Parts: sequence; structure tokens; C-alpha cells
Amino acid sequence: MSSILQSTEIENKLEDLSGVVIKPGENPYNALIEACDGEPAKIQKLYAVHRVKRNAQQKAKFLAPDYTGLIIDQHLLRLENPQIEPGFGQ
Repeated sequence: MSSILQSTEIENKLEDLSGVVIKPGENPYNALIEACDGEPAKIQKLYAVHRVKRNAQQKAKFLAPDYTGLIIDQHLLRLENPQIEPGFGQ
């Protein structure tokens, strides 16, 4: 059985909030490493900035009066619960 599932990326756009400028198609992790000259302490600090901003952003979205609910990734849902579509991903 083959499924045609829609990507949730359009509705749930991932954005970098660390301040690193990511070029279209660029691996965001490589951009982060390069921006920090490969230094682990700098990477941790910059990613912590991203994480704190992202958590605040998501909290605001969850608590907004117009919040409509979670966007469930259908691919991950089927991998997590094989009963939905037996054989999916194999």
C-alpha cells in the first residue's frame, strides 16, 4: 500500500533564530558550525540563543487565542504507529 502524504513543512516552517544567516538549500547545522569557527563552546552558546527564542515563539503560538492545534507529521505518525498503515517505510 502506497501513501501520498503531504509535507507539513509549509505549515510548520523551521526558522533559525540564532542570528546565523542560512543560504537557500544550505545545511543549517553546517552554517552554525562555520559561524562559530567550529568551536564547541560558541556552537553551544549560539544554539542556546536559538532554543530560547524558539521556545518563547512556540509558547506564544500555543497560547494565542487563534491557536488551532498541533500539526502532525503524517510520515512520523505512521512510523511511530505501524497500525495506521502496516508496512509503511519498509
